[in-house]
Amino acid sequence: PPRPPRRKPRNLPNPHHPLNHTATGTITEQPPPPSTNTGDQDPETADSAPDYTELIAQMYQWRNDDGNDPQWKTHKSHTDRWDRALLAFGETIADSTLTPMTAAEAQAFADRGWTRWEPVAQALHQIEQSQP
Repeated sequence: PPRPPRRKPRNLPNPHHPLNHTATGTITEQPPPPSTNTGDQDPETADSAPDYTELIAQMYQWRNDDGNDPQWKTHKSHTDRWDRALLAFGETIADSTLTPMTAAEAQAFADRGWTRWEPVAQALHQIEQSQP
């Protein structure tokens, strides 16, 4: 008679692996970071500038690999769009001939249904509104 199929071994956690140990100890609340307010800024808004670090990191990822087809990173129109957006966030890019993207331009991409441009357009709008 034919043998029954072999069962796949269960992936049991290795009790000796360092990531499988429960951390013990006491968590203490950390003091807030020191204020960057130098006295000539409004204390209500001095530390409230948005942090775009995560969005910028995501933009680099979209620039270099769109998640579906890594060949996009070889298309100049694709990389120029993202480089211009990154330039608008103050990032340094290799092509010095490009100009920073405006919120309106990013919104035009979002309006095409390119949803990844929605947070970029919103952030650029905030940046433009905060400039004198």
